[in-house]
Amino acid sequence: MELGSFTEKPLADYINEKHADYEGARRLVDGTDWANLVAGYAVAFEKALKAAS
Repeated sequence: MELGSFTEKPLADYINEKHADYEGARRLVDGTDWANLVAGYAVAFEKALKAAS
């Protein structure tokens, strides 16, 4: 995922210092299945991590 070996697009194209496209990043794992739900989990997790720091 990090290098784009499977999809030819690396993870950094979706998640980096400037933006986080969790729905797009889902394509690296399993197409767009459940992308909205998984993105919601990622946003909640990110918020929890920021609150804890």
